[in-house]
Amino acid sequence: MQQKIIWFVLFLVSASFSYYWFIIRDADAMAINELEYNDELLTGDVTQTTEVYARLEKKWIGTSKHIQNLEQKTDTLRFHLDDEIESSKDRFEKLRGDLEDYIRKQNQINVELNNTIAQNHKDLKKSIQNIKRDIKKVENKRIKPLETEIKGVQENREKLDKILELEMIIKALEKQAAQEAKNQE
Repeated sequence: MQQKIIWFVLFLVSASFSYYWFIIRDADAMAINELEYNDELLTGDVTQTTEVYARLEKKWIGTSKHIQNLEQKTDTLRFHLDDEIESSKDRFEKLRGDLEDYIRKQNQINVELNNTIAQNHKDLKKSIQNIKRDIKKVENKRIKPLETEIKGVQENREKLDKILELEMIIKALEKQAAQEAKNQE
C-alpha cells in the first residue's frame, strides 16, 4: 500500500515537472523572447533596468506560485499518507491483539488437554491395577480350587470308571432314563 502511495506521489511530482517544463517554461521563454525584442527597441539605462527588474519579478512570481502549488500538493499527500499510516498501525495492532488472544486460548486448550491426558493416564493405571487384582482374586478363589478338584477327579478316574461299570449302577441309570422319558411325553 505504501509503495502505491509513493508511486502516486512520484507520478504527481513528475507530472508537475512535465507541466512546468513543457507549458510554463515555454510561456516564460516566449515572454523572455518578447522582452528581449522590446529591450532592443528601448534605449536608456533606466528603461533597461526597469525592464530587467520586471522580468525578474515576473519570473520570481511564477516560480513562487509553482513552488506554492507543489507545497500544497505535498502537504495534502503528506496528510493522506499520515492517515493511511495510522490506519495501517491500527489494523496491525488489532491483528496483533487477535493473534495474542488466539495464542493464549490455544495455550489454555493445550494445558487442559495435557491435564486430561495425564488424568486419563492415571485412570488407566488404576484400571489396570484393579483388573490385575481382580484376576488374582479369580485365580485364587475359582481357578485354583477347580484345578485341585480336576486333579482329584483325574486321580480317582479309574475308580469311578470301575464303579460306573457295575451292573447295578447301569440298571439304575437305565431305569432313571426310562422314567425321564415317560415324564417328558
